[in-house]
Amino acid sequence: MKVNPFVASTLSLCLIVLPACSASRARDEVNRRWTELDSNNAAWEAARMKLSSMCPNVPKTAAEYQKGIQIRSAGNDPFRGCDLRLIKLTNGPTFDDWDWVWFPNYTTIVAVHEEELRSRLKPKVYEEYIIGLSRHLAKRVDSGDISPEQFMHAFNEGWKWLYGKTEEEQLLLQSNLQSAEQSDAAAWNTLSSIATGLATVATVAIIASAAVSASRPAPTNCYIYGNYVQCN
Repeated sequence: MKVNPFVASTLSLCLIVLPACSASRARDEVNRRWTELDSNNAAWEAARMKLSSMCPNVPKTAAEYQKGIQIRSAGNDPFRGCDLRLIKLTNGPTFDDWDWVWFPNYTTIVAVHEEELRSRLKPKVYEEYIIGLSRHLAKRVDSGDISPEQFMHAFNEGWKWLYGKTEEEQLLLQSNLQSAEQSDAAAWNTLSSIATGLATVATVAIIASAAVSASRPAPTNCYIYGNYVQCN
């Protein structure tokens, strides 16, 4: 059987071009992920710098801190709303990197991080869920409804659960929540189910950590380095 020279040359070209195109797409995907990671890191650092600048009057000693708290209770806040906040120190997928830092209230912390992130990229669907959870927890801890420790446990457990879901639902890795919600009824039901599940996990974590939080006094013995505060 004779092989048409044109067909043969076309097949040869496909064998060369298709792997090259596949490799190119893989490189583009790797580059995209690195760009997103760089943007996330830049947003995180910018948010921390902005939050630190909001709290210049860092007490130098534990005694100075306690005196400031007493003045605040009398109606004149020398710290301008800043205080020791139990926060996550990095934006990595870790859960043991929380410590006390001299920052504004939790609602402001979450809002500044969200603002810096959105100014650089469009959050993925799972990031929208984390932002929503963070906003909800921030309001509750600022109002005194939950403790900083409960905030930490609820965030950690919610993030662990959601991270597992990203491996099951590719929908969570999309970069547009509104489009994902409008894609079809099944997708909307999936997102609704995930939202309910995330809220349940966070609520259980808050309840589970309530007894621990109640028995653990607020830090009073603090060593302050710039805006970083190590407390016992």
